[in-house]
Amino acid sequence: MKSLRPLWVQIVTMMVAMFSMTAIQAYAKAEAEGDSLEVSLLTCTPGHEVYELYGHTAIRIYNMRTRSDLTFNYGVFSFGAPHFVWRFIKGETDYCLGVVPTAAFVASYAEDGRGVTAQVLNLRQDEAHRLYDGLIQLATQPDWTYRYNFFYDNCTTRAIADVERCVDGEVAWPTEVPERTFRQIVTEFAAPRADWNRFGQDLLIGAEADRSIGVREQLFSPIYAQGFAAQARIRRADGTTRPLVREQLVLTAAAGDVAQPSWFTPLTATGALFILCLALTVWGWRRGRALRWADNTLLLMQGVIGLPVAFLFLFSTHPTVGSNMLILWLNPLPLLYLPWKIWRNGHHRPDGFGYAAGISVGLTVAAGLLAGQRFPAEVWLLMATYATRALHAGYLQLQQKP
Repeated sequence: MKSLRPLWVQIVTMMVAMFSMTAIQAYAKAEAEGDSLEVSLLTCTPGHEVYELYGHTAIRIYNMRTRSDLTFNYGVFSFGAPHFVWRFIKGETDYCLGVVPTAAFVASYAEDGRGVTAQVLNLRQDEAHRLYDGLIQLATQPDWTYRYNFFYDNCTTRAIADVERCVDGEVAWPTEVPERTFRQIVTEFAAPRADWNRFGQDLLIGAEADRSIGVREQLFSPIYAQGFAAQARIRRADGTTRPLVREQLVLTAAAGDVAQPSWFTPLTATGALFILCLALTVWGWRRGRALRWADNTLLLMQGVIGLPVAFLFLFSTHPTVGSNMLILWLNPLPLLYLPWKIWRNGHHRPDGFGYAAGISVGLTVAAGLLAGQRFPAEVWLLMATYATRALHAGYLQLQQKP
């Protein structure tokens, strides 16, 4: 889903607003003169920035008589909105409908090496004008916004809903498609370009992201929506059908992906941490060393990672974060426990680390299995690392009992 670069966003947002009003007035005048409209779904290929990983969708309306060519884009927001950063973290970002010349829209993606494909829709003129009228109605409302939701209400789902509302009948989407989950689709596009970003998302989204979803919910993805649109048909009440897409055109091709994959991935990092911890634990067990500094380091890491997990779980409206079973293990409580543990260690008193750590990992695994949450390999390695130290600490504590 496309966002604007921070240094340009306020200027571009103002220009979009000014252009939209002028273009809309001119377009309305041309429409009244009986112009013929061609409607296309524009699909933009993914980029490498966090906000570009999944692609983007917009609606193009081309006036075949006047050659006016406009793109309506549901992916516009302003960094200048009050309390933007705080609202963004909480998932309360409001987006609006922007209108720009298609040439400028395509050029901005071509500059970044990203492709733009137009699927010309097989709409009658009354349907095309119905779609246009709806877009105009929204674009001419200066304060109109919608609450953006990555999985359920984004730039792609809005564009698809507009197309469905304008047709005479209904859009019949393909039915013979594999069931997927939100997490699988997110991973499909994030992992090849930003594996650390994918790992961060896996830590934050919960069990809701792991339920099977059909075509309707898979339409949140611009690339999936493009593929489904190519197979869809418009079905009228009398039973007649026609393809939704009349033809597909490449407006600008994506540049070759020359980025080299990094060896330092989340999997290699967590794997190395587990091997190091296992080796230290074996060494400490043979030497009779407690290695409490290693446990304290893990507790600090656990608490720091747990801060964003707990905040999003408790306060954010971002989709699926409220069903994250990792909250039982990744939360800020270790940051409160750590000073007490250090004090107990300094006074040669038992700290209960082995029991507390083992219980938290066990509860997380059990809750995840019951809720159907899929933990990635990196999370399993982290929990195995933590459990290894918990078992060692628990063993030493049992040995100290008379």
